[in-house]
Amino acid sequence: CKKDVRYGYALLLPLSKMTTISNALMAPMNIMNQNTINEHGQIIKKDRLTHDQSYKFSSGTSVNDRVEKELLYPCMFGKCVKRIANWNVAARQKHPNSRILCSKINFKPAYRQVHLNH
Repeated sequence: CKKDVRYGYALLLPLSKMTTISNALMAPMNIMNQNTINEHGQIIKKDRLTHDQSYKFSSGTSVNDRVEKELLYPCMFGKCVKRIANWNVAARQKHPNSRILCSKINFKPAYRQVHLNH
């Protein structure tokens, strides 16, 4: 939660202040328990902040409803995981006794700051 506020992904306000911002919408937040891997390769527990941007409050609209989808760039990597899996199988067949290294890069935080027009 601190990182979300620090990097501008979330703005936490008391409800009394929220109601003074015109056209403001809220999204429910929760903490999910999940596992991650530390720098030593050990599985450790971690809490992850989640929020539901599709939730519709009494206004009948959600944060997601306000996104101008026609202004978004097309998804270029929708099949990326399938291609990487296929590449991995081909690499294993070609090099059955070699280590295969792969990295996962999380670009999701880069797309959490969405500018809305209301």
